[in-house]
Amino acid sequence: MLDQARRKGATDSVVLLRASAQVPPFSDSNADVVFMSMVYHHFADPVVVAKECRRVLRDGGHVCIRNSTCEADFPHRHFLPAMRSLIESELPARNDIGVVFRAAGFTPVLHEIVRQVVAPNWPTFVHKSSLRADSFLARLSNEDFSPGMASCMLMVKVPIGMMPLQRKSIGLCSSSRFDNVTATQAPPAELAGA
Repeated sequence: MLDQARRKGATDSVVLLRASAQVPPFSDSNADVVFMSMVYHHFADPVVVAKECRRVLRDGGHVCIRNSTCEADFPHRHFLPAMRSLIESELPARNDIGVVFRAAGFTPVLHEIVRQVVAPNWPTFVHKSSLRADSFLARLSNEDFSPGMASCMLMVKVPIGMMPLQRKSIGLCSSSRFDNVTATQAPPAELAGA
């Protein structure tokens, strides 16, 4: 990912680095936005990550989390039974993400379900799935993966309108501006009545 970002051209205002979300190398109150896309379910300790997001954000800063949840209807779960247990055990529930960030001092300001087209048509979906680029697909054994892919390939002749081509993701934006205001920190102007 970093190599792809570097190929797009660097700017002075963007720093590209690899670091742990549990110990980000940023000073306190240093960022306006923390954006996470499809990583929440990989965190060993989401509570620590949420607290670190709060630490590095300035007052009025926001964290935006885009991640699939266990409630989402993944096309793969219909063909790969072993995928169901991974989804149910390793993806967070929608509500759990909110609970973790509220406990870290955030106030939700927007919650939206977004739909992501994972392929423009069924043959493309089957081909992309066969590459096992998804972290859950990569973890399935060949014994679990091969029969499911054979079932997917049989569906190529079914009319496109009947294909499950979209995966739901959750977008949750939380603001730090309402919480953790101490006697030495003035609330943002819009909260102080200015």
